[in-house]
Amino acid sequence: MRKQFFISLLMLGIISGQVAAADWPMFHQNTGHTGYLEEPLGKVWSYPTTKEIVSSPVVKEGLVFFGAYDKRVYALDARTGEKKWDFVTGDKVKSSPALANDLVLIGGLDKKLYALNAKTGEKVWEFLTGKKIESSPVTGEISFLETPTAPAAGEAGTENKSAPKKVPVKVALIGSTDEKLYCLKIDTGEKIWEFKAKDEILSTPAISNGIIYLATGGGRIFAIDGASGKALWENRKLSGNFLESSPVVISGLIFIGSTGSRMYALKADTGEKVWEFATEGGYICSSPAIVDGRIFFGASDSKIYCLSASTGEKVWEYKTEKIIYASSPAVVNNVVYIGATDNRLYALDAKTGAKLWQFTCGKPINCAPAVVDDIVYFGSEDGIFYALNAKAGIKY
Repeated sequence: MRKQFFISLLMLGIISGQVAAADWPMFHQNTGHTGYLEEPLGKVWSYPTTKEIVSSPVVKEGLVFFGAYDKRVYALDARTGEKKWDFVTGDKVKSSPALANDLVLIGGLDKKLYALNAKTGEKVWEFLTGKKIESSPVTGEISFLETPTAPAAGEAGTENKSAPKKVPVKVALIGSTDEKLYCLKIDTGEKIWEFKAKDEILSTPAISNGIIYLATGGGRIFAIDGASGKALWENRKLSGNFLESSPVVISGLIFIGSTGSRMYALKADTGEKVWEFATEGGYICSSPAIVDGRIFFGASDSKIYCLSASTGEKVWEYKTEKIIYASSPAVVNNVVYIGATDNRLYALDAKTGAKLWQFTCGKPINCAPAVVDDIVYFGSEDGIFYALNAKAGIKY
Protein backbone atom coordinates (compact mmCIF):
# COMPACT_ATOMS: atom_id res chain seq x y z
CA MET A 1 0.00 0.00 0.00
CA ARG A 2 2.22 10.65 1.59
CA LYS A 3 -0.34 23.67 6.94
CA GLN A 4 -2.09 25.37 8.06
CA PHE A 5 -5.21 25.17 6.03
CA PHE A 6 -8.88 24.70 6.69
CA ILE A 7 -10.61 21.31 6.87
CA SER A 8 -14.40 21.38 7.05
CA LEU A 9 -16.35 19.87 9.92
CA LEU A 10 -17.37 17.10 7.57
CA MET A 11 -13.75 16.25 6.84
CA LEU A 12 -12.89 16.33 10.53
CA GLY A 13 -15.72 13.87 11.08
CA ILE A 14 -14.28 11.58 8.43
CA ILE A 15 -10.85 11.60 10.07
CA SER A 16 -12.36 10.50 13.37
CA GLY A 17 -14.15 7.60 11.66
CA GLN A 18 -17.65 9.02 12.16
CA VAL A 19 -19.06 8.88 8.62
CA ALA A 20 -22.24 7.64 7.01
CA ALA A 21 -22.37 3.86 7.21
CA ALA A 22 -23.36 3.66 3.54
CA ASP A 23 -20.16 5.14 2.08
CA TRP A 24 -16.51 4.07 1.65
CA PRO A 25 -15.42 7.06 -0.45
CA MET A 26 -11.64 6.58 -0.88
CA PHE A 27 -8.68 4.27 -0.25
CA HIS A 28 -8.75 2.98 3.34
CA GLN A 29 -12.05 4.81 4.01
CA ASN A 30 -11.04 8.41 4.85
CA THR A 31 -8.40 11.12 4.58
CA GLY A 32 -6.58 9.84 7.66
CA HIS A 33 -6.71 6.29 6.14
CA THR A 34 -7.81 4.68 9.40
CA GLY A 35 -9.56 1.81 7.57
CA TYR A 36 -12.38 1.90 10.12
CA LEU A 37 -16.14 2.31 9.86
CA GLU A 38 -18.99 1.75 12.31
CA GLU A 39 -22.22 -0.21 11.86
CA PRO A 40 -22.95 -1.75 8.51
CA LEU A 41 -26.12 -4.13 7.65
CA GLY A 42 -26.81 -6.34 3.99
CA LYS A 43 -26.39 -8.89 0.78
CA VAL A 44 -24.16 -10.22 -2.33
CA TRP A 45 -22.60 -11.31 -5.85
CA SER A 46 -19.42 -11.43 -8.05
CA TYR A 47 -18.43 -9.73 -11.32
CA PRO A 48 -15.78 -10.97 -13.81
CA THR A 49 -13.36 -8.61 -15.53
CA THR A 50 -10.73 -9.81 -18.00
CA LYS A 51 -7.53 -8.94 -16.06
CA GLU A 52 -6.11 -8.65 -12.56
CA ILE A 53 -7.65 -6.32 -9.96
CA VAL A 54 -5.39 -4.66 -7.38
CA SER A 55 -7.30 -1.36 -7.18
CA SER A 56 -9.12 -1.04 -3.85
CA PRO A 57 -12.86 -0.37 -4.18
CA VAL A 58 -14.84 2.61 -2.92
CA VAL A 59 -18.58 2.70 -2.30
CA LYS A 60 -21.09 5.54 -2.38
CA GLU A 61 -24.85 5.93 -2.89
CA GLY A 62 -25.41 2.36 -3.97
CA LEU A 63 -22.49 2.12 -6.41
CA VAL A 64 -19.08 0.47 -6.05
CA PHE A 65 -16.10 1.78 -8.07
CA PHE A 66 -12.70 0.24 -8.86
CA GLY A 67 -10.06 -0.02 -11.58
CA ALA A 68 -8.49 -3.08 -13.26
CA TYR A 69 -5.56 -4.20 -15.36
CA ASP A 70 -7.90 -4.42 -18.37
CA LYS A 71 -7.46 -0.61 -18.63
CA ARG A 72 -10.93 0.11 -17.30
CA VAL A 73 -12.62 1.87 -14.41
CA TYR A 74 -15.86 0.18 -13.34
CA ALA A 75 -19.05 1.32 -11.63
CA LEU A 76 -21.27 -1.55 -10.44
CA ASP A 77 -24.54 -1.66 -8.57
CA ALA A 78 -23.47 -2.37 -5.00
CA ARG A 79 -26.47 -4.62 -4.33
CA THR A 80 -26.62 -6.66 -7.54
CA GLY A 81 -23.23 -6.37 -9.26
CA GLU A 82 -24.86 -5.03 -12.43
CA LYS A 83 -22.46 -2.90 -14.45
CA LYS A 84 -23.63 0.70 -14.64
CA TRP A 85 -20.71 1.93 -16.74
CA ASP A 86 -17.04 1.45 -17.50
CA PHE A 87 -14.42 3.90 -18.70
CA VAL A 88 -11.44 2.93 -20.86
CA THR A 89 -8.05 4.39 -19.89
CA GLY A 90 -4.77 4.30 -21.80
CA ASP A 91 -3.09 1.67 -19.60
CA LYS A 92 -3.58 -0.58 -16.55
CA VAL A 93 -5.20 0.86 -13.43
CA LYS A 94 -3.55 0.06 -10.06
CA SER A 95 -4.69 3.24 -8.30
CA SER A 96 -7.73 3.17 -6.04
CA PRO A 97 -10.48 5.73 -6.68
CA ALA A 98 -11.62 8.58 -4.44
CA LEU A 99 -15.05 10.19 -4.57
CA ALA A 100 -15.96 13.86 -4.18
CA ASN A 101 -18.25 16.42 -5.85
CA ASP A 102 -20.03 13.64 -7.78
CA LEU A 103 -16.69 12.76 -9.36
CA VAL A 104 -14.68 9.54 -9.40
CA LEU A 105 -10.97 10.37 -9.26
CA ILE A 106 -8.50 7.66 -10.23
CA GLY A 107 -4.97 7.41 -11.62
CA GLY A 108 -3.60 5.17 -14.36
CA LEU A 109 -0.30 3.77 -15.54
CA ASP A 110 -0.88 6.02 -18.58
CA LYS A 111 0.39 8.88 -16.33
CA LYS A 112 -3.07 10.46 -16.02
CA LEU A 113 -5.38 11.32 -13.17
CA TYR A 114 -8.97 11.06 -14.39
CA ALA A 115 -12.06 12.82 -13.03
CA LEU A 116 -15.17 10.94 -14.15
CA ASN A 117 -18.85 11.69 -13.66
CA ALA A 118 -19.90 9.20 -10.96
CA LYS A 119 -23.32 8.60 -12.49
CA THR A 120 -22.39 8.29 -16.16
CA GLY A 121 -18.66 7.56 -16.33
CA GLU A 122 -18.16 10.51 -18.68
CA LYS A 123 -14.74 12.14 -18.41
CA VAL A 124 -14.93 15.61 -16.83
CA TRP A 125 -11.19 16.33 -16.92
CA GLU A 126 -7.79 14.65 -16.91
CA PHE A 127 -4.39 15.71 -15.59
CA LEU A 128 -1.15 14.43 -17.10
CA THR A 129 1.82 13.75 -14.81
CA GLY A 130 5.38 12.92 -15.86
CA LYS A 131 5.24 9.16 -15.21
CA LYS A 132 2.84 6.38 -14.26
CA ILE A 133 0.47 6.77 -11.30
CA GLU A 134 0.28 3.94 -8.77
CA SER A 135 -0.69 6.11 -5.81
CA SER A 136 -4.34 6.77 -5.01
CA PRO A 137 -5.86 10.26 -4.82
CA VAL A 138 -7.17 11.87 -1.66
CA THR A 139 -9.64 14.76 -1.59
CA GLY A 140 -10.20 17.55 0.90
CA GLU A 141 -10.62 21.28 1.35
CA ILE A 142 -7.76 23.76 1.69
CA SER A 143 -8.03 27.43 2.58
CA PHE A 144 -5.80 29.66 0.46
CA LEU A 145 -5.15 33.35 1.04
CA GLU A 146 -7.10 35.41 -1.47
CA THR A 147 -5.10 38.00 -3.41
CA PRO A 148 -5.99 41.48 -2.06
CA THR A 149 -8.19 43.59 -4.32
CA ALA A 150 -6.27 46.40 -6.04
CA PRO A 151 -7.67 49.92 -5.54
CA ALA A 152 -9.77 51.40 -8.33
CA ALA A 153 -8.29 54.16 -10.47
CA GLY A 154 -8.19 57.45 -8.64
CA GLU A 155 -8.67 55.88 -5.19
CA ALA A 156 -6.14 56.00 -2.39
CA GLY A 157 -3.97 52.87 -2.40
CA THR A 158 -3.52 51.43 1.06
CA GLU A 159 -6.76 52.46 2.71
CA ASN A 160 -8.94 50.95 -0.03
CA LYS A 161 -7.24 47.59 -0.26
CA SER A 162 -9.34 44.81 1.23
CA ALA A 163 -7.65 42.64 3.85
CA PRO A 164 -6.60 39.20 2.56
CA LYS A 165 -9.13 36.48 3.28
CA LYS A 166 -8.88 32.70 3.41
CA VAL A 167 -10.92 31.09 0.69
CA PRO A 168 -11.69 27.34 0.96
CA VAL A 169 -11.01 25.36 -2.21
CA LYS A 170 -11.87 21.70 -2.77
CA VAL A 171 -8.76 19.90 -3.94
CA ALA A 172 -7.44 16.53 -5.10
CA LEU A 173 -3.95 15.35 -4.14
CA ILE A 174 -2.16 12.75 -6.24
CA GLY A 175 1.37 11.38 -6.17
CA SER A 176 3.23 10.03 -9.21
CA THR A 177 6.32 7.99 -9.94
CA ASP A 178 7.68 11.22 -11.47
CA GLU A 179 8.60 12.04 -7.82
CA LYS A 180 5.99 14.78 -7.47
CA LEU A 181 2.86 15.34 -5.40
CA TYR A 182 0.25 17.45 -7.18
CA CYS A 183 -2.47 19.60 -5.63
CA LEU A 184 -5.32 20.21 -8.10
CA LYS A 185 -8.64 22.03 -8.07
CA ILE A 186 -11.17 19.24 -7.93
CA ASP A 187 -13.73 20.82 -10.26
CA THR A 188 -11.35 21.62 -13.12
CA GLY A 189 -8.10 19.69 -12.60
CA GLU A 190 -6.15 22.97 -12.60
CA LYS A 191 -2.81 22.62 -10.80
CA ILE A 192 -2.43 24.77 -7.69
CA TRP A 193 1.05 23.58 -6.71
CA GLU A 194 3.41 20.63 -7.01
CA PHE A 195 5.84 19.27 -4.43
CA LYS A 196 9.12 17.62 -5.45
CA ALA A 197 9.51 14.60 -3.18
CA LYS A 198 12.92 13.46 -4.52
CA ASP A 199 11.67 9.86 -4.87
CA GLU A 200 8.83 8.07 -6.64
CA ILE A 201 5.49 8.09 -4.82
CA LEU A 202 3.61 4.79 -4.57
CA SER A 203 1.62 5.27 -1.38
CA THR A 204 -1.40 7.49 -0.78
CA PRO A 205 -1.01 10.83 1.05
CA ALA A 206 -3.07 11.55 4.16
CA ILE A 207 -4.55 14.83 5.42
CA SER A 208 -5.03 15.84 9.06
CA ASN A 209 -5.39 19.22 10.77
CA GLY A 210 -4.26 21.16 7.74
CA ILE A 211 -1.16 19.06 7.03
CA ILE A 212 -0.47 16.62 4.18
CA TYR A 213 1.60 13.58 5.13
CA LEU A 214 3.47 11.90 2.28
CA ALA A 215 5.64 8.76 2.15
CA THR A 216 8.03 8.03 -0.73
CA GLY A 217 9.71 5.08 -2.37
CA GLY A 218 13.03 6.42 -1.12
CA GLY A 219 12.07 5.92 2.51
CA ARG A 220 11.22 9.55 3.29
CA ILE A 221 8.10 10.85 5.00
CA PHE A 222 7.15 14.52 4.69
CA ALA A 223 4.73 16.89 6.38
CA ILE A 224 3.63 19.46 3.79
CA ASP A 225 1.78 22.75 4.24
CA GLY A 226 -1.35 22.40 2.13
CA ALA A 227 -1.73 26.10 1.36
CA SER A 228 1.81 26.57 0.05
CA GLY A 229 2.96 23.08 -0.92
CA LYS A 230 6.16 23.51 1.11
CA ALA A 231 7.67 20.94 3.47
CA LEU A 232 7.30 21.55 7.21
CA TRP A 233 9.53 18.62 8.15
CA GLU A 234 11.13 15.52 6.66
CA ASN A 235 12.03 12.20 8.28
CA ARG A 236 14.65 10.01 6.56
CA LYS A 237 15.47 7.82 9.55
CA LEU A 238 13.02 4.95 9.06
CA SER A 239 14.59 1.53 8.57
CA GLY A 240 14.48 0.19 5.03
CA ASN A 241 14.72 2.38 1.96
CA PHE A 242 11.22 2.00 0.60
CA LEU A 243 7.77 3.14 1.79
CA GLU A 244 4.74 1.70 0.01
CA SER A 245 2.55 1.60 3.12
CA SER A 246 0.37 4.72 3.28
CA PRO A 247 0.57 6.91 6.38
CA VAL A 248 -2.36 6.83 8.81
CA VAL A 249 -2.92 9.97 10.90
CA ILE A 250 -5.00 10.08 14.07
CA SER A 251 -4.77 11.71 17.52
CA GLY A 252 -1.55 13.56 16.74
CA LEU A 253 0.32 10.45 15.58
CA ILE A 254 1.37 9.03 12.22
CA PHE A 255 1.47 5.26 11.77
CA ILE A 256 3.36 3.75 8.84
CA GLY A 257 5.06 0.48 7.91
CA SER A 258 8.39 0.10 6.10
CA THR A 259 10.38 -2.43 4.11
CA GLY A 260 12.74 -2.49 7.07
CA SER A 261 10.29 -4.85 8.83
CA ARG A 262 9.08 -2.09 11.14
CA MET A 263 5.81 -0.42 12.03
CA TYR A 264 6.33 3.12 13.30
CA ALA A 265 4.41 5.66 15.34
CA LEU A 266 5.68 9.21 14.76
CA LYS A 267 4.68 12.57 16.21
CA ALA A 268 2.58 14.34 13.59
CA ASP A 269 3.95 17.79 14.43
CA THR A 270 7.65 16.92 14.25
CA GLY A 271 8.09 13.46 12.68
CA GLU A 272 9.89 12.32 15.82
CA LYS A 273 9.65 8.58 16.54
CA VAL A 274 7.37 7.58 19.43
CA TRP A 275 7.82 3.81 19.06
CA GLU A 276 8.70 1.11 16.56
CA PHE A 277 7.67 -2.53 16.31
CA ALA A 278 9.75 -5.17 14.53
CA THR A 279 8.02 -7.99 12.66
CA GLU A 280 9.64 -11.39 12.33
CA GLY A 281 11.49 -10.31 9.21
CA GLY A 282 8.40 -9.29 7.28
CA TYR A 283 8.42 -6.06 5.27
CA ILE A 284 5.23 -3.99 5.55
CA CYS A 285 3.53 -2.63 2.44
CA SER A 286 0.08 -3.00 4.02
CA SER A 287 -1.36 0.28 5.33
CA PRO A 288 -2.53 -0.03 8.94
CA ALA A 289 -6.07 0.41 10.24
CA ILE A 290 -6.63 2.11 13.62
CA VAL A 291 -9.60 1.63 15.95
CA ASP A 292 -10.18 1.71 19.71
CA GLY A 293 -6.51 2.27 20.50
CA ARG A 294 -5.31 -0.67 18.41
CA ILE A 295 -3.45 -0.86 15.11
CA PHE A 296 -3.97 -3.68 12.57
CA PHE A 297 -1.79 -4.55 9.54
CA GLY A 298 -0.32 -7.42 7.53
CA ALA A 299 3.31 -8.23 6.69
CA SER A 300 5.42 -10.41 4.41
CA ASP A 301 6.23 -12.78 7.28
CA SER A 302 2.70 -14.12 6.59
CA LYS A 303 1.24 -12.56 9.71
CA ILE A 304 -1.59 -10.22 10.58
CA TYR A 305 -0.68 -8.11 13.60
CA CYS A 306 -2.63 -6.22 16.25
CA LEU A 307 -0.64 -3.75 18.36
CA SER A 308 -1.37 -1.18 21.03
CA ALA A 309 -1.45 2.16 19.22
CA SER A 310 -0.01 3.98 22.24
CA THR A 311 2.93 1.68 23.01
CA GLY A 312 3.49 -0.58 19.98
CA GLU A 313 3.16 -3.63 22.19
CA LYS A 314 1.81 -6.72 20.39
CA VAL A 315 -1.73 -7.72 21.38
CA TRP A 316 -2.08 -10.69 19.02
CA GLU A 317 -0.92 -12.11 15.71
CA TYR A 318 -2.46 -14.48 13.17
CA LYS A 319 -0.49 -16.66 10.75
CA THR A 320 -1.64 -16.90 7.11
CA GLU A 321 -0.51 -19.48 4.54
CA LYS A 322 1.47 -16.98 2.42
CA ILE A 323 2.66 -13.39 2.65
CA ILE A 324 0.47 -10.33 2.93
CA TYR A 325 1.73 -7.83 0.41
CA ALA A 326 -0.48 -4.91 -0.64
CA SER A 327 -3.79 -5.73 1.05
CA SER A 328 -4.67 -3.33 3.86
CA PRO A 329 -7.19 -4.24 6.57
CA ALA A 330 -10.70 -2.89 7.01
CA VAL A 331 -12.19 -3.04 10.51
CA VAL A 332 -15.96 -3.06 10.92
CA ASN A 333 -18.04 -4.21 13.89
CA ASN A 334 -14.97 -5.67 15.63
CA VAL A 335 -14.03 -7.77 12.59
CA VAL A 336 -10.75 -7.37 10.67
CA TYR A 337 -10.98 -8.08 6.92
CA ILE A 338 -7.73 -8.50 4.96
CA GLY A 339 -6.48 -10.38 1.90
CA ALA A 340 -3.29 -12.38 1.36
CA THR A 341 -1.25 -13.91 -1.46
CA ASP A 342 -2.55 -17.36 -0.42
CA ASN A 343 -5.65 -16.34 -2.45
CA ARG A 344 -7.74 -15.88 0.70
CA LEU A 345 -9.73 -13.12 2.31
CA TYR A 346 -9.66 -13.46 6.09
CA ALA A 347 -12.18 -12.28 8.66
CA LEU A 348 -10.68 -12.19 12.18
CA ASP A 349 -12.06 -11.21 15.56
CA ALA A 350 -10.53 -7.78 16.21
CA LYS A 351 -10.24 -8.39 19.96
CA THR A 352 -8.65 -11.84 19.94
CA GLY A 353 -7.34 -12.51 16.42
CA ALA A 354 -9.44 -15.68 16.18
CA LYS A 355 -10.43 -16.59 12.61
CA LEU A 356 -14.15 -16.18 11.98
CA TRP A 357 -14.05 -17.32 8.34
CA GLN A 358 -11.97 -17.28 5.17
CA PHE A 359 -12.88 -17.15 1.48
CA THR A 360 -10.65 -18.53 -1.26
CA CYS A 361 -10.25 -16.87 -4.68
CA GLY A 362 -8.40 -18.11 -7.74
CA LYS A 363 -5.35 -15.86 -7.25
CA PRO A 364 -3.81 -13.48 -4.66
CA ILE A 365 -5.67 -10.56 -3.09
CA ASN A 366 -3.59 -7.39 -3.17
CA CYS A 367 -6.20 -4.70 -2.60
CA ALA A 368 -7.81 -3.29 0.52
CA PRO A 369 -11.40 -4.48 1.03
CA ALA A 370 -14.25 -2.05 1.67
CA VAL A 371 -17.12 -3.03 3.95
CA VAL A 372 -20.52 -1.35 3.65
CA ASP A 373 -24.03 -2.54 4.60
CA ASP A 374 -22.79 -5.95 5.74
CA ILE A 375 -21.08 -6.61 2.40
CA VAL A 376 -17.31 -6.87 1.96
CA TYR A 377 -16.13 -5.72 -1.50
CA PHE A 378 -12.74 -6.58 -3.00
CA GLY A 379 -11.01 -7.65 -6.19
CA SER A 380 -8.52 -10.43 -6.85
CA GLU A 381 -5.74 -11.06 -9.34
CA ASP A 382 -8.03 -13.77 -10.76
CA GLY A 383 -9.86 -10.86 -12.44
CA ILE A 384 -13.04 -11.26 -10.42
CA PHE A 385 -14.58 -8.58 -8.23
CA TYR A 386 -16.30 -10.08 -5.20
CA ALA A 387 -19.12 -9.03 -2.89
CA LEU A 388 -19.38 -11.34 0.13
CA ASN A 389 -21.63 -11.61 3.12
CA ALA A 390 -19.47 -9.87 5.70
CA LYS A 391 -20.68 -12.08 8.53
CA ALA A 392 -20.31 -15.45 6.86
CA GLY A 393 -18.09 -15.03 3.80
CA ILE A 394 -20.80 -16.43 1.54
CA LYS A 395 -20.70 -15.51 -2.16
CA TYR A 396 -24.04 -15.52 -4.00
